[in-house]
Order: sequence, then C-alpha cells, then structure tokens
Amino acid sequence: IRYGLDGRMIDLERLEEYPAAALGDRLLAWTAPARSELGLDPALPAENATQRQRHAVAAGATIEEAFATEVAASARTYATEEVTT
Repeated sequence: IRYGLDGRMIDLERLEEYPAAALGDRLLAWTAPARSELGLDPALPAENATQRQRHAVAAGATIEEAFATEVAASARTYATEEVTT
C-alpha cells in the first residue's frame, strides 16, 4: 500500500482500483460466512494506528507519547497466556 488508507488498492480479479480505506469492509464481507459459523464479529476501529498517532501529535502529544499509547492499546488486545503443567 502506498499512502496508507488514503491510497488505492487493486482488485486483481476485477482489474480495477478501489480506496484502501474500503479494504477492511471488503475483508469483513469476504469472511462473513466463515465468521458467522464461528460466531465471530470483529469491530474495526474508524482509524488505523498511524492516523490515531498523527491526530495525537497534532493535538499536542509527543511522538513518543503517541507511540506508547498505541503500543499499550495493542498490548491490551493480547490474549493472556496460561501455562499449565
């Protein structure tokens, strides 16, 4: 991807371009049957991490603060590992 979500993707089957921002919705539509069988319904954020970091910096955060916020948010999504013996 060039230019992130502001760029364009190529649908190689249809040989046409589409907005990169539509990729998440297209992926959800494509995986809908399998996700339905498994009872999965993921929620995608309105902005990606880069967009959130840019907005944070524009609002006065340092680059380090913006990055640390995203790292912490990602870490909260990790499944906890339980070791059993």
